[in-house]
Amino acid sequence: MNDKLIYSERLEKTRDLMKFNSLSALIIGSRDDFLNEYTNKDSNLRIFLSGFDGTAGDLLITPEEAYIIVDGRYHTQADNQTNKDLFKVEKVGIDENGNRTDELIPHRMVKILAKISQGKNIIVGYDPNQFSEKMIEFLREETKKVSNTSVFTPLFTNLKEEFLGKIENFKKTTIYHVNTDIAGLNCIDKLEAIRNKLLGLNLNAYFVSKLDELAYITNIRGDEIDYNSTFKGYAFISLKDAFLFTNVGDLGCQNLKNLNNAFEILPISNLQPTLNAYIDRQKGRIHIGYDPSSTNCAILDKLRSLIAKDCKLLSIEENPIKELKSIKNNSELNYMQNCFIKADNVFNDLINWVNNRINSGLMISEYDIKNKLVSTFNSYGATRLSFSPICSTGKNSAIIHYTDASAENIVKKGDIILVDAGCYFEAGYATDLTRTFIAGANNVIASDEQKKIYTIVLKAAINGLSAEIPPDKDGTYLDNQVRTIIANHGYDYNHGTGHGIGILVHESPPTISYASTANLKLKENMVFSIEPGIYIEDWGGVRIENIVTLKKHHNEYKANQGWLEVHCMTYAPLDDNLIDYSLLNEVETNYLEEYKTRFIKVSP
Repeated sequence: MNDKLIYSERLEKTRDLMKFNSLSALIIGSRDDFLNEYTNKDSNLRIFLSGFDGTAGDLLITPEEAYIIVDGRYHTQADNQTNKDLFKVEKVGIDENGNRTDELIPHRMVKILAKISQGKNIIVGYDPNQFSEKMIEFLREETKKVSNTSVFTPLFTNLKEEFLGKIENFKKTTIYHVNTDIAGLNCIDKLEAIRNKLLGLNLNAYFVSKLDELAYITNIRGDEIDYNSTFKGYAFISLKDAFLFTNVGDLGCQNLKNLNNAFEILPISNLQPTLNAYIDRQKGRIHIGYDPSSTNCAILDKLRSLIAKDCKLLSIEENPIKELKSIKNNSELNYMQNCFIKADNVFNDLINWVNNRINSGLMISEYDIKNKLVSTFNSYGATRLSFSPICSTGKNSAIIHYTDASAENIVKKGDIILVDAGCYFEAGYATDLTRTFIAGANNVIASDEQKKIYTIVLKAAINGLSAEIPPDKDGTYLDNQVRTIIANHGYDYNHGTGHGIGILVHESPPTISYASTANLKLKENMVFSIEPGIYIEDWGGVRIENIVTLKKHHNEYKANQGWLEVHCMTYAPLDDNLIDYSLLNEVETNYLEEYKTRFIKVSP
């Protein structure tokens, strides 16, 4: 059976289900029940129905059409992986003329729903486990503006089981505790900080469903989910009590001891009765907060079923844990720096290995590079990867999130190679790094075009790595500082300039982007990436990614005013063979020369 027939039959079954439920449209998300970015592919319904396996992007199905809605990282990949007769790829972030916009996936969904409705009533179905309350409320409110009546109805049919059958997770989960000399604070200290924030928000309690926040609070890590160091569960934190709900069968005596009796630990099935008993014990009116952007609609329905007349469940945009988690303490920074040094060496070793093989006349493929990358990470003590590695050559390097490293794509001397990869070491903090280099190193002469594109990206990267941040600026400011360098040379890139990094490889805040999601203020000791790029279809791409943190400005007067400056934390070598020094100004040249001295060689 060919792919077109397979996906056609799956769409037909979906439309039969829609007809049974009287739906005008059905939206299928890319995330799991905990709204994780990275999910196990065998349980991802969007991948099953469409064939597109990027980590972000939603599927919207109507009786006549099926739309894959993706951001700029996945425009080319979605085109390549889906059948054009069955799916229309909606490329978010660019207008009909190819110009960049600050549009996000929900905005494009609204446009599609407006086209479907043509002013008539529409009923849109969704899986309440896959979408946050914030996203559904946005879609509901915005769609009302273009439709007489828009109804968003949760489907209580388990769509995943309907199509994929009951999925059993037989993976044995390893759970471990992060020592305070790495985490900086124990869980009692963290609970105290959270409770102080609850008092400021006039809350009696707070419900936690975001898994990296759960891992942060407890100093517990796990390997249950691909490319994550978290474990599945929920927490409920009041001004006096704290409950941890998880189905991880054995947290281990040492882990329980390290929780310092701060939490009462219960299975997830006990969540409703435990919270019901807590509410019954309270005297007077109580306020329970939750984050609408990280709590799915299904779990919120369960919480609302518990609410008595003297209890209010409040949507809190000012998440009391986000900022605590994003601002790293000195212990975390020291540990992360050591991890980044090892990651720098992984890339240095990999690049040397590739060039040695190329110059020895040995055949090497993208797949060989990926395998060597993974084995090199392991040799330096990595416990798992933090995302699926990107190992691309030639024109494939123009695919921003290319993860299909092929044994058939043979590297030739003079090819551009782009590697973007990260890992976790023993304490569960992620690394992330991208390097672009030319196959053959000193034994090949780069073309003028290769040098020009690489050097423009390098100039943008240096501008970010050496940036000074005025008081109260957010991620859009730094994005503009970096992106402007690329734009001044006639190029742009369809992704943000950077993302936070910590327990997850993509952490927020901070976000360094032109989008409205980057409107949170940048603060001292945040850790994030700076990763400008240029991607030219049928030619290739260049991206340079470093991890940085923010420190007080070195000038005391500016520091007292609230100025910050960027400090680089990764120093993997750049490819001197691709640099056109005539395009660098004196400040950039001086920064680069200083940068070259900062690489620290360590052994596996």
